[in-house]
This record gives sequence, C-alpha cells and structure tokens, in this order.
Amino acid sequence: MKVTIYQTSPVLLDVETNLDEVITKIHHGREQGAQLIVFPELALTGYFVGQRYHEAALRLDSEEIERLARATLGTAAIVGFIEESPSMNFYNSALVIKDGVILFAYRKLNLPNYGVFEERKIFSPGKRVQVFRLHGFSIAVFICNDLWHPSLPYLGVTQKADIFVTVFNSSEGSMGSEFSNIESWEIINKFYSRVFGIYNICANRV
Repeated sequence: MKVTIYQTSPVLLDVETNLDEVITKIHHGREQGAQLIVFPELALTGYFVGQRYHEAALRLDSEEIERLARATLGTAAIVGFIEESPSMNFYNSALVIKDGVILFAYRKLNLPNYGVFEERKIFSPGKRVQVFRLHGFSIAVFICNDLWHPSLPYLGVTQKADIFVTVFNSSEGSMGSEFSNIESWEIINKFYSRVFGIYNICANRV
C-alpha cells in the first residue's frame, strides 16, 4: 500500500482556504498513486482555535465534508477537523474517507489541558477506538495525546490493527526547553511498533 503524508500549515480558522488546499493535495496524491493520504490534526482549522472553535466546526452532513468526500474517489484519506455533532457537542476529530464514502469520524479521547494546550475546555472527548480495513490492512486511527496513553493503542491491537495512523500538532518547544516532544514521539512510536508488531504512520503539521 502506498501512503502519502502531507504536512500542512493551515490558516487559523479559515476552513474554506484549508479545505481547498487539502482537496488539491488529495488530487495530487491520487495522481501519484497514493492509496492512503494522511493530513495532520485539525488540518482544516489550525490548532489554537480558542473560544472561536464553533465558528470553524463542520457537521458530517455539511457541504464542505461532502466536497471532501468526493475528492477521495479512487483513494482514501484521513483529515483532521472540528466536528459538531447533532447534539451540539464539539470534537477534535479525524475524518476517515474511502473512495468517496465517509467511514467514520474518529474523536480524540484524551484531551490535553496543560502547558499551551487547552482542548478539554472546548472539546468533548470521544468514546471509542475504531479500526477500518484498507488494501488488506486493519488501520487504527489516533489523534496526538491518545498515543500517550497505552490503553488506547492496546485497544487498537485487540481489534487486530496492523497499522496505527496518528495525526498531531506537536512542536519542539510547546512543553518548555527541558522536554522534547519530537524526540518523545520517536521513542513511543518505536515502542509500540516493537511491542505490538505494528507499523506507525504519523502526520505532524509544519
């Protein structure tokens, strides 16, 4: 399976501009033979949305999501966005689309609320780890802080995941000068690969 990872630098809260960029990259990836195209956490909105999060939220039946789904004909994609549920809860989600069909929106379970991160103040947590099949592989999707809690990767493995796809927004200095996020990502990804015997695909923003 050929996978393309795009590291994007979304315009904060500008869904239309970011959506156009994501769709253009999906078309480009498909033309290059990509069978799975992965974008970072909150690729459609940018990360530090603050109290304006609701302005950039999308429902699964919105016209923007339908445009995104149509763009995946002939391939599959995972795209981070802010999801608004019918009950008006808001989630840090990753949309999983295959050949024009929305499979599900994975909702981040472990929301950070420390350092520069304030997700628990604005988002609701997800409730389950989900796996989908693609070209003979079972793929579990995670968002950033989810992978720092070993119970969640384990739940992916119990569903016979062969591959972890993790999308995140993580910068070198976000936790201060004494802790390296980037080095830690390399360590935990190697750990899960060796312990669980899985592949890791990670998409961090620029």
